[in-house]
Amino acid sequence: MQLVAQGSLFQNKFQKFPSTRYQGSKVKLIDRIWNNVKHINFNTALDAFGGTGAVAYCFKQKGKKVFYNDLLKFNYLIGKALIENKNVHLEKKDIDFLLTKHPDINYPTFSQDTFKDIFFTDEENKWLDILAGNINLIDNEYKRALAHFAMFQSCIIKRPFNLFHRKNLYIRLAD
Repeated sequence: MQLVAQGSLFQNKFQKFPSTRYQGSKVKLIDRIWNNVKHINFNTALDAFGGTGAVAYCFKQKGKKVFYNDLLKFNYLIGKALIENKNVHLEKKDIDFLLTKHPDINYPTFSQDTFKDIFFTDEENKWLDILAGNINLIDNEYKRALAHFAMFQSCIIKRPFNLFHRKNLYIRLAD
């Protein structure tokens, strides 16, 4: 899915930015927004109601220091990982830690207990609980946010039509 109309100043950069289906996203208005503020001398921006992050990401691409926030924690974590974060990456040792069940850790069973047969298989719910438990043990806030983003993307790709609006695990599992 292309995020910005042909000819946009940010078209190439936004192709790497995760797409969403949010109503009210400013991604189609980003050129107009930038053209109305680019003459202002500023180095820092706050996107307090960030949503898809389109405005914040544009400002970051223009070299501004951006603080991103959103009421939804999901969006907040994505903004922290992809917009506020300048140079922190998950290293191989981080990924190995995240994907390993450690015998000395007592893992939560929230996904297993709450979402059985709704969004994911039992095995996937167990994996999500292990991953979520390991993410919470990472001491760097940007690495935690990146790990959450990766987990979110892993969940979305498993969902029919990339949506979580109803129980439809049966669609993915059907022959």
